[in-house]
Amino acid sequence: MLKGSFSSDFEGIFTSLQEVARVDPLLENKGPSDGSHSDGWGYLNITDSKIEYVKFGTPIFHHEKLDTGDGVIMCHARNAAPNEPLGVNFAHPHYSSNDRFDFFLSHNGWFNKEGISSILKRNDSAYHTDSEMFLYLVSSLEGEPESRISEAIELVKERGLIRSSANLLFTVIDRKSQDYEAFYYSDAAAKSNYGTYQKLFLVRNERWSGVFSSSIVKANSFHFTENAEEVERGKLFML
Repeated sequence: MLKGSFSSDFEGIFTSLQEVARVDPLLENKGPSDGSHSDGWGYLNITDSKIEYVKFGTPIFHHEKLDTGDGVIMCHARNAAPNEPLGVNFAHPHYSSNDRFDFFLSHNGWFNKEGISSILKRNDSAYHTDSEMFLYLVSSLEGEPESRISEAIELVKERGLIRSSANLLFTVIDRKSQDYEAFYYSDAAAKSNYGTYQKLFLVRNERWSGVFSSSIVKANSFHFTENAEEVERGKLFML
């Protein structure tokens, strides 16, 4: 996820995402035969003149570069959790809306979606991904975006509903003012591994700020590794 005047650097960053989606240097269980992150992909790009929200069912490494505009962009290549539904509609980012805000979420990790469904008093979790159920939880809560996201995180942590990691990238649009904000969070289940693969990294310069997976930071084509700072675990930040 990037915010600011990033257009001149985006082609190289997108190439880095394609590189690690094909062969993730931090994953051993999936390789070049099927792609490490080949379960669809999508992006959200908000500029002064457009909101572009697109999903694809094919792997990101089969696509050409994106024509993006400065503002904010969230781009995600999916490596689906076990037994989660597959298909273009389940690619990230996910979207949910209520009377005040439009919420977009990209998530790396795995939630107990049945547990979240119980909080929401829903019985349709089989038709949704774990990431979608968490987004519905955020959307159902009261308050400003930051407090909603924080409350949802605390609920799933208190009830032990994080199954692996919980790396979260949010973009939220105020439906009245059309202003948008971006948030990021990195954590893992209490007894799960929180090693290099589970971490997020922040890059800041004079023109833009960005949050990246550890895999992208390790990519050969990523040129901002020296400026990457590890994101503090367990704390919600605004980009």
